[in-house]
Amino acid sequence: MRTYDRTCLNCDAAFTTRSFSPRVAYCSIPCRFWPRVDVRGDDECWEWVGSRSQGYGQIGIGGGIGRAHRVAWLLVNELEPATFRALVLHRCHNRACCNHAHLYAGTHADNNRDMMVAGRFRNGWRPMFTDRTALEIRARYAAGGTSYRRLAAEYGRDFRVIGRLITGKTYRHLPMLGMPGF
Repeated sequence: MRTYDRTCLNCDAAFTTRSFSPRVAYCSIPCRFWPRVDVRGDDECWEWVGSRSQGYGQIGIGGGIGRAHRVAWLLVNELEPATFRALVLHRCHNRACCNHAHLYAGTHADNNRDMMVAGRFRNGWRPMFTDRTALEIRARYAAGGTSYRRLAAEYGRDFRVIGRLITGKTYRHLPMLGMPGF
């Protein structure tokens, strides 16, 4: 297979590529990534100035599209994307921010909790119940004498919603309060 000699547009290092495309102009992902970040003070947001989707920075990597804040986290922490499965979340709640000091690894539950605390609900989503109501429903079911369907009728929801709440498939961040089998 033929190779092509190039000079990196960021660091002027010589490198070889198998791609004929003139778009291959950087010797590494960091050389391609960091020029698209508006790096400021340590405590300020470092805005992604490249392409965005739904407010998140995005960059083409390895034949796919990567979220810029995730790529920043992986680069700074020297992690491999294939082995890193956690979400990368923003402390600053700025989707375009790539400042590693504003980012942290978390779970879907952490992300949902962040979303609730910040008052951001995607597509107008609102929780079905407050945490207090969810605990009340679990407690009433655990005490016995009622069914999913009866609780669903009282709270104006489908019985399957109540079932997911009671079995812990939703509202996982709340304790199960003496539920049978838990």
